[in-house]
Amino acid sequence: MNTNSKGRIAELIAQAKYINLGYNVLQPVHKDGVYDFVIEKDGDFQKVQAKVVNIKKDIYIIKNQKVSNGKTSYYEEGEFDLLVGVNIDTCEVFQIPFKECTKGEVRLRKTPPKNNQKEKVKFYYDFKI
Repeated sequence: MNTNSKGRIAELIAQAKYINLGYNVLQPVHKDGVYDFVIEKDGDFQKVQAKVVNIKKDIYIIKNQKVSNGKTSYYEEGEFDLLVGVNIDTCEVFQIPFKECTKGEVRLRKTPPKNNQKEKVKFYYDFKI
């Protein structure tokens, strides 16, 4: 399966999750925008950028970057409100507010680091929706 197909599946899984949580899901007319879709609940609108989760051991990695014409760049504040990572094999969905995103990628751990570091460590269960 190619990258575009995986990305589209991730978007659809995330949209279904938000609908089940009582949100309205709004799709842009064209796919040239920075965000993938918008969610709305009680008049609060949020732009969502959906990404496929890559898993290495117990770390869920969500890319926080965009590629256009083979060139990688980073998202800027205001381009989206929520980075949503989707495990397309299990349909797990993770929601990270832009302000909690790190440049390049977000790493969510299922288990604590061996050195027991807690500062600046993001845990899987804190962002799962």
